[in-house]
Amino acid sequence: MGKATLKILLVDDDTLVRDMMAMILESEGHDLETADHGAEAWEKYCATPTVGLIISDMHMPVMNGLELIKAVRKLNKTLPLILLTGNEEPPPDLEGEAIDFFLTKDENIQETILRAIDTISMRRSE
Repeated sequence: MGKATLKILLVDDDTLVRDMMAMILESEGHDLETADHGAEAWEKYCATPTVGLIISDMHMPVMNGLELIKAVRKLNKTLPLILLTGNEEPPPDLEGEAIDFFLTKDENIQETILRAIDTISMRRSE
């Protein structure tokens, strides 16, 4: 049996980061949709009910990652969510929000993001 793949919505306002992450995720066979900011991601999420995971940057214009997570959680309490940031520590206003992983964009992001997705995939298959 092959590795489980997901329909992923990737959200980041930094084109270089978004393109690098897209390359990583697509090379693993995941079906990918991208957005430049939270508001665009929200529109795409509402239009694409098959999204199985959202990976979002924290700090973006128009609608930030935390605002996106809060909006998604009103509709779907169980959708896996990964929040990315360039900061080391989760912001205080993240407390109480149901996210699966809070990951720092660092030199290990490829390994870290793939490990997080594998964990999410394993949870879904249980």
